[in-house]
Amino acid sequence: MRHVSYLSFYESPIGIIRINTSDYDIISITFVDEIEEHIENDLSIRIKNEIESYFKGELKSFSFYNYLISGLERRVMEIVCHIPYGQYMTYKEVAKELGDEEIISPVKKVLDNSSFPILLPSHRIINSLDDIGGFVGGEEKKRYLLELENII
Repeated sequence: MRHVSYLSFYESPIGIIRINTSDYDIISITFVDEIEEHIENDLSIRIKNEIESYFKGELKSFSFYNYLISGLERRVMEIVCHIPYGQYMTYKEVAKELGDEEIISPVKKVLDNSSFPILLPSHRIINSLDDIGGFVGGEEKKRYLLELENII
């Protein structure tokens, strides 16, 4: 059985978003500098359309997708994916939800390096309203997303 990867690209207000999928799973969502040669499938196109609707303010929550993640990343993202549009949690609150306030650093690392930004809304996790914390796409992109959702 051969593994096939599909790519779609969306030119968002915060940069080009590369959507990498297999037939049934999301492999990654990344910010890139340019659009590459790509082959889309139904899944990558559906995700691109949802991301576009999100940036237009028409979509408040994404469909459920299969993400290729496990371990702590999966546990963290299961919490994050339930944070409603326009709301936030702190890194400490996520660690508490996981049952151990002492794991803030590993939680922060997972969220700040998410392979699925926007869809699994790691941007909704902050240190405080005065310190928004990190984001895989950088602080400027995170600030834009938080402002889009009227969080800050």
